[in-house]
Amino acid sequence: MRLRNSCVNGLALPITRLMLVLGVQFCLIGQLSAQSLIPQQAQMHPDLADSQMHLVNAMDSTRGMFGGSWKMSKVGLSTDIKPQAKLGGAVVKMTARAWSSGAKGDVHVAGGLPGEPTHLGVWVYVDQTSNVGSVGFQIYDGEGEALMYKTELEGFVGGWKFIEAQLNGKNYRPAWKQKDKNGKFDYPVKSVNIFWFTKDEGHTELITDALISLDKPQTGGMLSVEATMPANIEPDVNATSQLIVTNPTASDGKVNVQWTIQRNGDYQQPVLPDSKHGSNIAQGCESWTLFDGKRIKENTLTDTAMNSHASTDYDKAGKITEAFQIIDLGRTQNISHIRITNSDAKWTWHMSFSGSMDGKTWTDFAGMSPVDMYRKWGTHDVAVPTPQKLRYFRIRHHKNGEGVQKIAMPNTVALFNGTEDESWQFPNVGNEVASGQFSESVAAHSFAALSCDAKKTLKPGSYQFFAGLTLDGKTSMTQQQFFVMPHRIADDQLEDRLGINTANIAYLELNRRMGVKWVRFENLKWRLMSKAPKQVVFDGLDPWNVNHDEYFSTSKSLGLNGLGYLFMSPRYTSSCPPELNFKHDAAYPPKAPEDYYFYVNQVVSRYGKQTHSPSGLVSEDKKSGLDLVQAYEIWNEPNLNAPDWGHWIGTLPEYYEFMRPAVEAGHQADPKALMFNGGFAGIELGLINTMATYTYDDGKHPCDIVDGLSVHTYTGAIAPELSRVDTNLHRGSNAVSGTPHLENLMRLVDWRDTHMKGKPLWMTETGYDTGGTRAVPMRKHAAYTVRNIMMMLGAGINNVMIYREAGDGNSLYAASGMLTSQGQPRAAYFTLATLARQISGSGPIHKLQFDNPDIWAYAWIKDGKPAMAIWSVTNEGTLDWELGSAKMTDAFGYDESVSKTRGMKLTELPMYLSDVEHADVLLKAIDKSKQWYADWTKARHSKSVLKTYLFDMGDDTYVESFDLGAPRPYTPVGFDAVYSEQKGYGFTSPGVKNGDVHWIANKASRDGVMLEKDPPAFKFKAQPGKYRLDLRCVPRGGADADVVISGLDGGEVTLKVNRKTPEASADVVVGNQPITVQTRNWVMLNYVRLVEVE
Repeated sequence: MRLRNSCVNGLALPITRLMLVLGVQFCLIGQLSAQSLIPQQAQMHPDLADSQMHLVNAMDSTRGMFGGSWKMSKVGLSTDIKPQAKLGGAVVKMTARAWSSGAKGDVHVAGGLPGEPTHLGVWVYVDQTSNVGSVGFQIYDGEGEALMYKTELEGFVGGWKFIEAQLNGKNYRPAWKQKDKNGKFDYPVKSVNIFWFTKDEGHTELITDALISLDKPQTGGMLSVEATMPANIEPDVNATSQLIVTNPTASDGKVNVQWTIQRNGDYQQPVLPDSKHGSNIAQGCESWTLFDGKRIKENTLTDTAMNSHASTDYDKAGKITEAFQIIDLGRTQNISHIRITNSDAKWTWHMSFSGSMDGKTWTDFAGMSPVDMYRKWGTHDVAVPTPQKLRYFRIRHHKNGEGVQKIAMPNTVALFNGTEDESWQFPNVGNEVASGQFSESVAAHSFAALSCDAKKTLKPGSYQFFAGLTLDGKTSMTQQQFFVMPHRIADDQLEDRLGINTANIAYLELNRRMGVKWVRFENLKWRLMSKAPKQVVFDGLDPWNVNHDEYFSTSKSLGLNGLGYLFMSPRYTSSCPPELNFKHDAAYPPKAPEDYYFYVNQVVSRYGKQTHSPSGLVSEDKKSGLDLVQAYEIWNEPNLNAPDWGHWIGTLPEYYEFMRPAVEAGHQADPKALMFNGGFAGIELGLINTMATYTYDDGKHPCDIVDGLSVHTYTGAIAPELSRVDTNLHRGSNAVSGTPHLENLMRLVDWRDTHMKGKPLWMTETGYDTGGTRAVPMRKHAAYTVRNIMMMLGAGINNVMIYREAGDGNSLYAASGMLTSQGQPRAAYFTLATLARQISGSGPIHKLQFDNPDIWAYAWIKDGKPAMAIWSVTNEGTLDWELGSAKMTDAFGYDESVSKTRGMKLTELPMYLSDVEHADVLLKAIDKSKQWYADWTKARHSKSVLKTYLFDMGDDTYVESFDLGAPRPYTPVGFDAVYSEQKGYGFTSPGVKNGDVHWIANKASRDGVMLEKDPPAFKFKAQPGKYRLDLRCVPRGGADADVVISGLDGGEVTLKVNRKTPEASADVVVGNQPITVQTRNWVMLNYVRLVEVE
């Protein structure tokens, strides 16, 4: 798309010249007036003539909606084409399970309403199975008070019913007793919820459509348009969009409409001009955040990641006074309007605006006071009284000089300079599949729903709908991205190597539709099933009421396998010290471990394959052998033991002693159950190797006890091919240093093949976030998710389970869902569904080799034929292999035949090629891949005979390992470790103390031994030979330091270090003398490493 005057360039289609494709003309005539949506017997009907009618929410998608509940499970939101909608082609279903009669469902359906609305109305559908006794609106008024407008349904036989609320009437009451509120309705309306109360316990469902408001007519308004359609449609349903056209003027208007549907396989996210203010000229421009004189974030205001934002760190003392954000527009512009989308508005304060021509001298915007944005979530328009001429735009965040603990800055800032030279062109994101044009009238002070029906079904994939409306020479444009759902598949086509972390029974069908075979259920938690010894409840324990039986029986009926992880101590048995007042008590091991083993045995007895005598079961129905769950993990991330947030508040040796009886309890209940360790946070082999080095009294190791290895790894905001850090283990980092992610995966698989050969290796958590400190844009979320999976499967991992099922919030781990928080499939849902279908039924996956390191590809054999996935890490490149004709499937599932593959454009989204004409090219590439992997394994193992001497200074809390053919742990050396001939290493006399620099991630580098006046030397023995010596020594002053290595054949070696470059190395020859490492005064010696040279 060409965005006028913006920092983004592209192609465009003139709105006045829409082409018809395939010689078929698509009919686009249809109108539903606002008046026809309101029954004549409605209370608001007499007021229609004197009111402005608004369609507040068409309710054909769940965008912007979220559910709450009281005495019922979390409300699930979905769209459906049944029953027949009152408006458009879909309705919204709100479903939950009530735990008692009188339970309440409560769903946010709209934010603040402009002006002074007088009436609300919505269509609801109930029948005899709905379990709905009353329904109504809950609004938050100008005072922030929650008010309820309730309609009883007693006597209503079922079907559609129009529910109303006269906002300033008498049929309301406070939703609950609210302190310091007046109990009356006050303008403005800040938000609107729809609620219902149940008749009985059990399943409950409310169907809604078309939320309408009446308002007092305003003057000076102009035509507005919004596209509404389900975000996802079925492949056997005609593609239809509704245009909601609102006419705020006092006369009827005739609008001219033009529209187009285009393929959007590249998942572009164009920005359309605002009808009043024009194009956002800041989109794609360089922007940055300044705090305390330093740039702390780049481009968060102007990228396409809607949930990424900059913020200061939290300052408990509350001394933060200001922060700045700057946008470079690239050239001089006249800014006439600002639009701000806030992030975490409880930490958003005042914003002041200024401009500059050179980025150095700033001038405040004339006639503008600081704008108070405190607790103002969402998008807000800021009028600029006089256009401001500038190149650089700056926001100063502050609280009028008052110190605060944190500043959270906006997700996005849009800048506008008017519509005078706007071209009003549709973007071109892909091939056009349908288009049309028509004219319709819209009544004064009303709205109309105009139907744009393609009169055809579309293939699975990603699409974009654009429409432009013209009235009295003024143009408004709208768009909507939508997906066509993947085709349903049989149980035997579900991909056994893929899974998803889940929590909500309402989303199981969508998980299955995605094509994964496994669900890792997050709520098989001990705490949710037991409040007393010898109690394990499977059908819902108050107050959590998680019905585990229902969840797993439903998943099995859908053909899904279950994995449960068993953790979180109930309060009655937690070993949390009393003085902590139960803070984070669920992460502490049980005081009586046998309570946990009993719980494990009961769970596996019920959900495993083997039946048991009722006398040994504590469930009310005494059932066992239900065959609902196939695998279990003993606890979760036991290596994360921080007292305030870790999962296992104890040591790894304590965990291993705890784990073994738990595994045995599971096997006693079901010998065929797969019992895994609690998934480790991180895949560094120094951690994983403890499974082979920890030794039980009988000589066995943890890796001998479990049936498989479970691990977790994340690469943060970095592309998986480029990442060199595991952000699940090193949580404060998005660094690109250390060992490459692929190398770590291959080392992990090699470790498994060495120590647990034949046992499964499962990645039970991995994924990416679109919000929080490690946010990536939606497109990258969709791309990285499947690229990371292919890297893992290609390395030899047996199963990959994505974290997680749902979530699109603003914080870390709350934004990693394949679904939105409301259950709407996101872009990554479709890329994962495509991958699942491409590899289902295939053999092993192989990494193909390219000379260009930016081009990545994986291949497999399916149905006797080779197929491949290929992409570019840089989003640029072409396929240079001659594969001939092929079937091409894009990342979102759209497939087509192509006559030529060589020269095909590559992006960061994987492209799949199957049924290739020149299959021999791919087969040879697969053979080459196998040889490459074999050569890598041979080279790795050849290094296992090399001698190493590894010393990690400091205490034994943070001890690193070194990988050379296999993980080799460092020997911890504390300040008081004195050399002896028998031990063969140590200081010639004690050092001063151990030191720790906690913000350094690498365990060998973070701690060390402090050496001060007349420091001792570090001394160690090594066998004669040629070696590489590496060390890290940090001078505590500003000067360089000499580190003298003696005892070598050929004489002393002097290494220079300083604070900026504390690492040093040298090739040395070791003879028969001990080696000494002598430093000057005032240093911290971190590590010494001596590695034999091949």
